[in-house]
Amino acid sequence: MSKRTLNDVSTPDSREEGSAGKKSKLQRENDNNDSRPVSTQAGQGPTITKAEADLYDRQIRLWGLEAQQRMRHAKILVAGVSGLSNEICKNLVLSGVGAITIISDGTVEIVDLGAQFFLRETDIGKNKAEAIAPRVQALNPRVHVEARNTAIGTLSDEFFADFAVVFLCNADLKEMLRVDNICREGGKKFYAADTAGMMGCILCDLSTHTFIETSKSSEKEDAVTTTTEKTISHPRIGEALRGKWGVPDLKALTRQQMRTLKSASDPVYFAFNVLWIFREKMGRLPTAADTDLKALFAMRDTYMNSVECDAAYLPDDMLRSFAQTAGAELSAVCAILGGFAAQDILKVLSGKDAPLDNYFAFDGTEFSGKLLKLPPPPIVMVTPAAAAPVETVDLD
Repeated sequence: MSKRTLNDVSTPDSREEGSAGKKSKLQRENDNNDSRPVSTQAGQGPTITKAEADLYDRQIRLWGLEAQQRMRHAKILVAGVSGLSNEICKNLVLSGVGAITIISDGTVEIVDLGAQFFLRETDIGKNKAEAIAPRVQALNPRVHVEARNTAIGTLSDEFFADFAVVFLCNADLKEMLRVDNICREGGKKFYAADTAGMMGCILCDLSTHTFIETSKSSEKEDAVTTTTEKTISHPRIGEALRGKWGVPDLKALTRQQMRTLKSASDPVYFAFNVLWIFREKMGRLPTAADTDLKALFAMRDTYMNSVECDAAYLPDDMLRSFAQTAGAELSAVCAILGGFAAQDILKVLSGKDAPLDNYFAFDGTEFSGKLLKLPPPPIVMVTPAAAAPVETVDLD
């Protein structure tokens, strides 16, 4: 698939002229390509044409024509418009999925222009979904892009039945849990992602997912390639986030237990859970005000106690910094999270390679990401009554 930027497609002004006969560069290329089908698959509707095969050549070489065909017929719902969802929509549209529906009931504000490259100053006051849809569509005319001015909480359960993948961006915890349950019952793949300044996370519920994993015996030309069918199972989001860690006192951990905790968890994971609790109770994001920080620390202590993890694992300084930047969208963080999320959706649609299983935490201050498997196995501490004295870790 050839690389295209926003400069390769029509601008808002040129699209208005396009109604009088002017076409974007991509549209002109499409007109000159052969529209004959290159594959036939019964029951899946129109097949991939030669023009599409040329356009998505790199993906077809990677995953195969059948996988591209599945992506071509996939309908995806992206709920919430943000810098993160801009990146996800861009990547999915350029990959050639069948259709994307973007929903939001928010209006464009001047602060949105920072990390949301689909928006312009002239969009201020307009509905976010309706403002970005034409520019998303311009990236790839073959993909059907639809915008809806509505809130995720007002949609009926039946609305989600038409989509293969549902992706929520910067959603409330209550919305995530509800939509995940709807997707679970309807056999749909569910993703949610959030960013807060330098931090970000992605979580998913694929229920039961089967994929093909390919491996080579060596890097030589005569290497033997083998394919293996594998299946993974995910818990519901609510179950994943309620996992108990069995670590009420960090100072009582052995060195091995501390290594296990750090490998299986990340402070970013706990910070986002506290952030979602604050947003659900307060109806907004926290600020650096003393009253907000006091409430945030109290929520942190209560939450960490409920999941049996010492609150010291999410220190005050980190949570304070998290609160100070919670409302900020940074383009670099959105690009990293959006690229990772879109790539994972394509893996799921193609049925090739292992997808996210089932949480990704990103810390931009360290420029590091960590894959977590939730719910975690309890890291039960060894007590003096149960075993001989063991070496402990000095957290200072």
